[in-house]
Amino acid sequence: GSEMCIRDRPSVGFAECAGVREMIEDGVTGRLVKGIASVNALSDALTELMQDTTKRVHYGKAAKKAMLDYMPENVFSKWDKILAECQP
Repeated sequence: GSEMCIRDRPSVGFAECAGVREMIEDGVTGRLVKGIASVNALSDALTELMQDTTKRVHYGKAAKKAMLDYMPENVFSKWDKILAECQP
């Protein structure tokens, strides 16, 4: 997931997985497939991205941009701000 996104690679995952749903925006940063047991749906999504270079590159760039919010320096600065606001 996030390791691939930060390297300009789109991800493919199952829509029923909560963490995956949070990290992949279907049709923007990768593909979410429905049916956790659907090997065919997963295979189709992977094949789609392997065969469509333009889509794969576009999704990959969007994925990298989306993952910047999850980088430690960005997360830590947000926590620092929240904690500072909680100080009496």
